[in-house]
Amino acid sequence: MTSNEILKNAIENVLIDDGFKIQTPSSRSAVEDARKLLHWFSLPDSKDVICEFSERLVSDVDKCFNPPKKVKKSGCMLQRKREVMWSSFHQLTTSEEFVKNWEKFLTDSINAFPHPIFYQYVTECILKAKIKIIFPISAHSVNDQLGTLSYQEKNALRYAAGYLPRAIRKKIGKSSNPAKQQLILCLDDMLLTDAEDHESEDWIRLVDRGGLNHVSNAMYMAIVSMELEVQKQLQQDSTLGSKLKAKLTKCLLESDDVLFFWSIVAAPWEDGADIEMELLKIVIDMWLTIRGFSYASDWLEKFKLLEKKTKQKSKGIRKTLYTD
Repeated sequence: MTSNEILKNAIENVLIDDGFKIQTPSSRSAVEDARKLLHWFSLPDSKDVICEFSERLVSDVDKCFNPPKKVKKSGCMLQRKREVMWSSFHQLTTSEEFVKNWEKFLTDSINAFPHPIFYQYVTECILKAKIKIIFPISAHSVNDQLGTLSYQEKNALRYAAGYLPRAIRKKIGKSSNPAKQQLILCLDDMLLTDAEDHESEDWIRLVDRGGLNHVSNAMYMAIVSMELEVQKQLQQDSTLGSKLKAKLTKCLLESDDVLFFWSIVAAPWEDGADIEMELLKIVIDMWLTIRGFSYASDWLEKFKLLEKKTKQKSKGIRKTLYTD
């Protein structure tokens, strides 16, 4: 999609957005400007001016997706990247140069002094269009795959996840990590609140004898995403046997689904991306340790079946000729 088309689509949104159907002076002005601009777009003399303005505007919006070097080096998670994107977008749309460019464009094109609600809305539509292009949603999301897990599997995952906070707290407490106080405080955000509920939580309440930690729904979904990613890797790659844990850890740290749900868990934290990533590594390490025997058993069975097939004796030549 060209920059001209992106700008035109954003302007057309003004005419169909229910928010502009409310009869106020600003909404009427925005709708009128949108209609005039769309008509002006159809004129042959407007092409060069539209190209120049749309390319500059879309380029400025694209820069919002390029975090500063400090943010890139910090290995920030999706939550931090979104914060940087919106912060950059806010700086763009409040800058003096941005306002002057829009005022000049609308004055030269339709001889109108624009209302801020119009060009702010159009620019935000361009940002959202770019988000869909740059961050496409996978057709096989965790929510879709969640349906493949049975009721018993969901219960078992939540039960096993409840072991994590206490085990991690114990591990961090014994370590000499200088940030262990921050890490321990972050563990509280993994726990269930009174406002949350889930079908698997009902079963957990029945079997809990008083010592189990109940994880939050966001933490539960992060664990589910890890489990599904590991299952996918074990099914697809038969070479994972060597250094299995290290390879699975790398896969989980690079998984979009795992990073997405972990960013929801980490949203309340104010200690920065380093703490966020460090605790994720500890969680992954502990989860793979808890589930390691089961994963290794599954892989071993798969390996045995593969070896059995490769070692099967072929038919003798006379049998082969006879059957053929």
